[in-house]
Amino acid sequence: MVSNAKQTTTACVECKRMKLRCDKKIPCNSCVRRGCSNICPTGKLAPGKGTRFILDGTEQLHAKIQKLQSRVLQLEDALTAVYAKISNEPHPLLDGLGDPDLSIPRSAEAETAIQEATDSLGTLAIEELGNTKYFGPSAGTETLFQAASSNFGDTPNPACPSNRLEPQLRRLSSQFPFALDYQKGSLTSILQYFPERLKAWSLCELYTEQFAWSYTPVLREELIDEFFAPTYRALEIIRQSPQEAETLLRPHHCAVLFLVFAIGTWVDLTQTQYWEEADHFYELGRACISMQSVFEAPECATVQAIHLVAIYYELRGVASAATLHPSWILLSFASKIAQSLGLHRDISRWNLDLKTVNRRRHMFWDMICNETFTSMSMGRPIGIRHSYVDAKIAADVGMVNSDGQHLMGFFRWKHEFVSSLYSDVVETLLVATPPKYETILQLDRKIREVPIPAHLNTLFVNEQGGNFDHITPRLLFHSSLPGLIRSALMLFVHRAYFSRALQDTAGDPTKTPLMSPFAPSFLAAYRAASWIAKCQRVFWKRFPELLTRLWHSWTHLLSASMILGCLVIYNPSCLMVDSALSDLNSICAMYETAAANTVSLRTKSGWKLLQRIQHSANAAYTRHKNSGSTRSEIVIHSPDFGEDELAMFGGQTRLLVSKSSSSKSTPSPPQNLPQNLPQPQEIQQPQATLQLGDVNLEVHPSLVQFLNTAPVTQFASFNELDTFFGLDQAAPPAP
Repeated sequence: MVSNAKQTTTACVECKRMKLRCDKKIPCNSCVRRGCSNICPTGKLAPGKGTRFILDGTEQLHAKIQKLQSRVLQLEDALTAVYAKISNEPHPLLDGLGDPDLSIPRSAEAETAIQEATDSLGTLAIEELGNTKYFGPSAGTETLFQAASSNFGDTPNPACPSNRLEPQLRRLSSQFPFALDYQKGSLTSILQYFPERLKAWSLCELYTEQFAWSYTPVLREELIDEFFAPTYRALEIIRQSPQEAETLLRPHHCAVLFLVFAIGTWVDLTQTQYWEEADHFYELGRACISMQSVFEAPECATVQAIHLVAIYYELRGVASAATLHPSWILLSFASKIAQSLGLHRDISRWNLDLKTVNRRRHMFWDMICNETFTSMSMGRPIGIRHSYVDAKIAADVGMVNSDGQHLMGFFRWKHEFVSSLYSDVVETLLVATPPKYETILQLDRKIREVPIPAHLNTLFVNEQGGNFDHITPRLLFHSSLPGLIRSALMLFVHRAYFSRALQDTAGDPTKTPLMSPFAPSFLAAYRAASWIAKCQRVFWKRFPELLTRLWHSWTHLLSASMILGCLVIYNPSCLMVDSALSDLNSICAMYETAAANTVSLRTKSGWKLLQRIQHSANAAYTRHKNSGSTRSEIVIHSPDFGEDELAMFGGQTRLLVSKSSSSKSTPSPPQNLPQNLPQPQEIQQPQATLQLGDVNLEVHPSLVQFLNTAPVTQFASFNELDTFFGLDQAAPPAP
C-alpha cells in the first residue's frame, strides 16, 4: 500500500523548537497529535510560557473565546433587566457572579472607561508667589470655594490681632501656637478681659444651646465644672491678690473659656455686629494657648482649645482662603497632641474614674469626627488611622422616652458611625491607588445599611405635624442630622462618578446619564442632594438667623447645588429636572439672604459661584422648554457654566492658578484624555428598561442591578423610586 503523505528531508520547524522526534511527513505525527497540523512543516507556535499545547497559542481560538465571553455578558445584562420587572431578587442563574472563578472580565474599553473616572489626582492651586494648596479627589466643593473666594481679598481677617488687646497679648496671639518668648505677667494682663460672671454664663449657655449640637469639644457639664466655675472662683481671689494669677489660672483652661465665649457671641442672635466681639474673644483664646507650650506641656484642655480654634476658622473664614485648609491643619495638629496624651487608647485599663473616662472618650471621638469630615472635604489624609485606635465610644448622655426606655443619643450615633464606617470611606477614597467602581458600590451599600434610630429621623414628621413652634435648635437639628451626615457622605462617595456620568453623555442627545455605567452614582448623588436641600429648607424655615451664621449648612448646600444645577445644565430633558430646578432655586433664595447678612467668607464665596450655576441652569431649562424638542431632537448647547468647574467638583486632575490674592483665579484648560484610550461615550453599552409608573426609562443594566441590591428599607418596590425621579413631589426619606 502506497502512502499519500508527503515527506521532507528535514524535521519540521515546530518539532525542532520543541525538540521532538519528527517522522518528516507532512504533516508529521507529532504535529497531528498536538493539534497543530495546519502549521507543519514551516510554521511554529508563538513562543512563551504555557505554549506547549495548541490551546494556549491559537489566536483564532482566543478570539472565539473573547466573542463568547462578550455574548455571555450581554445575556447576563439582558437577563438582569428582564427579570427585574417581575422580581426584586436576582435570577438564580446570576447567583454566582461574585465568584472569581465564574466571573468574566468586561472588555478592555469598558474597564478603561470606568477606571479612568477614578484616576483623578484632584486640583493643585498655585498662587502668584508660588504658594500651593492641594485639594484631593473628594475636595470638589472646597476647590470651588477656593476659586470663588479670590475676589474677597479685602475681607476682614480674624487672624489679625485686635487693637483692643495690649501689645504683649497681640504678639502672643500672632505667634499662635509657636510662641517662645512668653513672659510672666501675661496671665495678669488678661484679667481685665474676662466678662462679668452673668454675661460669661450667658455666653456658655448660648454656646451649648445654639451651637454645641453638632460638634462639642466641651460638654456642658465639663464646661461648667472644670472651666467656668474654677476660673471665676480663681478670679475672685486674684482680684484681691493679683500675684496669685500665675498659680491659680491655667492658660489653656482660660483659652477654652475665651473660645467658648467667641463661639457663643457668634451665635448670639441679639447682637448685630457680633463678629467684632467674637473676634476679640477669639484673639484672647489664641494668646492664652501661646502662654503654655503645646509641645512641652500639653493637656486635655490643649486638645479642646485647638479644636475650638479650628471650629472658629470654619465659622469665620479668613481672607487668604475661604476653604477648610487652616482647620484641617489645626485638627491634624490636635490629633497628634491627643495621641501624645493617650486619648486614642482604651483608658479604662488605667482604672481612672468613670467621669474622666467618658470625658476623654467624648473629647477624642468628637475631634476625630470633625477631623475626618474635614479631611474628606479637603481630600487629604487623616491624622491617625483607625487601626491605631481602640478608644471606646463614650457612654450616652441619656435620652429617655415617655415609656422610660433609654434611647441612643445623637453624639453616640455619630461617633459610632464614624468609628465603623468613615475609616472605610477614607481608606478607599483618599489612598493613592484609585478604587474600582465595584468598591464604590459596596461602600454605598454599607452606608445605606447603617440604621438611623426613629427618634433621630423625625424631621419631616415634625414638619407635617407643625410642631416647630417651641422646638429648640438642638432638638430640631438632632432630629435630622444623622440623615444629613449620611447624605453628605454619599456625595463624597459618588460625586466623581456623577460628574463623569454627565460628561460622558453631555454631547450625545440620544443618551442620558441613566445610560452611563455610572448611573448608580448619578441617581445616588441626586437623591442625596435633593434630601439635603429639603432638609436645610426646613431648618431655614424655623431658624433662618441662626443658620446664616453656621458654616456646615452652606457647605452642604453648595455641594447639593452643584449636583442639582449640573443635572439641569447638562441634561435638561431628564425626568428629575423640574424637581431639581425647584430645589436649586430654593437653595439660591436661602443663600442670597444669608450672604447679605453675614461676614463669613465661605458663605459669600459660595453665593458668588451659586449665581453662575443658577443662571446657567435656568437658561438651559428655558431653552429646552421653548424648543419643544424630543430628546433625540435636542441640539446640545455649550453650557454657560464651565466644564472646568464640573471637572474640579468631580476631583479630576486640574491646575488652578491665581494671579494674585485679590484677582480672579483662572483654572487651566482641561487636560485632554490620552488619544490611545477610548472615550466612554464611544463604547457600546447594553441598555435595559426600567418602568416607573407609566414611564419607561432606558437605563444601564448596572442601575437595575444596583437597585435590586439596595437594602429593603430603601426600596420596597420600584414604584417607590417615583419620588426620586421627580414624578412625586413628596419629601423623600433619608437616603
